Amino acid sequence: MVTHALDVAPATLRSNGKPRSVTLLGATGSVGRSTVDLLQSMPGRFRVEAVVGGHDVAALAATARALGAAIAVVSDDAGYEDLRAALAGSGIVAEIGRASCLE
Repeated sequence: MVTHALDVAPATLRSNGKPRSVTLLGATGSVGRSTVDLLQSMPGRFRVEAVVGGHDVAALAATARALGAAIAVVSDDAGYEDLRAALAGSGIVAEIGRASCLE
C-alpha cells in the first residue's frame, strides 16, 4: 500500500488488528515529511516496509531509522554508498534505483 498524508482513513488498522504495510515514496520531500509526522503520531498502526528518496541521503537514512523501515531506496546512483554507510548496523537494507522501487 502506498500512502500519502491526505489518504489516511480514520480506521488504519486492518480488520484482523494487524498494522497496515506502507511504502513511503518521496520520503524526504515536504509531503513525505508530513507523512512521516503522521505515521509517527499513530504508533503501532503502520509497518513501514520501505522509504524512497531522491538525493538527500542523510535525511533518507534518518527517516528509515526513525520509522523502522525494512528497506531504504535512493534513486540517485551516486548516493548508494553513502546510504549504505549511513544505515550500517541498523538492519535496514539499502537499495538503489527504480528497479528496487518496483520490487
